[in-house]
Amino acid sequence: MLPEGAEIKIDLDGTVTDYRPGYCPGNWVMFDGITENGNTITLHLTRCWIVRAEICADVEITVNGEDGELLPIGESNTSFYPLQVDVDESCEEPREWIDLVFDQKPVEVVVRGNDYLITDIFEVDENDLSPIGDNVLPFPDNDGCMWFYVSGIPRGGEDSLVINTPALSGATFTVEGSAGDRVLVVQGFENNDIPEDIAAAINSHISSSTYTDAVYLYGFDIYLVDETGIVTEPGHSVTITLQLAQALDLEDGASVFFVHMHENGTAVTYEIIEGTYNATDRTVTFTTSSFSPFVMYKGNKVQQTTTSETTATTAAPSETTSAPAATTAETLAATPVAAAAQAQTQATRTGEGRSFTSAIGTILILSAAAVALYDRKRIFEEE
Repeated sequence: MLPEGAEIKIDLDGTVTDYRPGYCPGNWVMFDGITENGNTITLHLTRCWIVRAEICADVEITVNGEDGELLPIGESNTSFYPLQVDVDESCEEPREWIDLVFDQKPVEVVVRGNDYLITDIFEVDENDLSPIGDNVLPFPDNDGCMWFYVSGIPRGGEDSLVINTPALSGATFTVEGSAGDRVLVVQGFENNDIPEDIAAAINSHISSSTYTDAVYLYGFDIYLVDETGIVTEPGHSVTITLQLAQALDLEDGASVFFVHMHENGTAVTYEIIEGTYNATDRTVTFTTSSFSPFVMYKGNKVQQTTTSETTATTAAPSETTSAPAATTAETLAATPVAAAAQAQTQATRTGEGRSFTSAIGTILILSAAAVALYDRKRIFEEE
């Protein structure tokens, strides 16, 4: 209870106003104390800007302002940057938190891996990485606090994996050629995360393929990271084995396949890749030469009967040869693939060059950021 006749004032960066219920300074602030002058009580506040990060890799961090490096409040050491953040690798989940407070708005935060390949940074709109170079994160315009998460893999000359989906319990991959500092990152997404127009294009491509009764199983955004950044076209084949957390229920004759999307400017092509399922190990193995979203299905592969095979079984008098020819035509018409379409393994659409990858990228970034920032454990924004 305030004494009768007392009044409260708010001093924000030297500007004093009367206190009112529901007062909001409109910015992050530091509390600098209270002063009393007669019946007037003044609360002193100072605007501030915050950089908070959860770090799961050895990194160096530099915060820049308008005029170069921006030191946190209370720090006078001009050799403060780059700030070295080292994680304790002996811990089951090694991580460190940093909180830096500034008296002016930062322009950017620069994050560089320190003997680590950075595989994920969540805060930016695009998941563009320079694993051993400068990753520049712009400070947000509409908030006084920047909160980001960084993870990576120690550099050791060996290939490594990062799996961010409960659908998998493990994975392996083999790159054509020698091993090196490369990381295969596998993120999961759901069927309803796929935009309607992209889903329609995928369904159309499946219906013109050799598979029928297709059923969605899982979605995986798979990409390779090396010291140059994210690699989408490695220039050689990569064989990937995914170990599923749960066994697949494959009906007699059913098999596993992937719909893989390629981007080339504004053109999008869809490719069907066959997978090999091992029921004993719960693994699916496939080979690809490029990376982007892969949608995994089960379905029945139709065995096509060609005209030459049909006529070869009709040895007989010339008056009977027309019937097998008609049967062959009926067989082809009854299958999902017309003769011309059988030779076509990819369907090209234009005008949607980044919609699927960007959309999936957005939901994965956002969902993983929520994991890292709240429970550690991408809301879909269609472009």
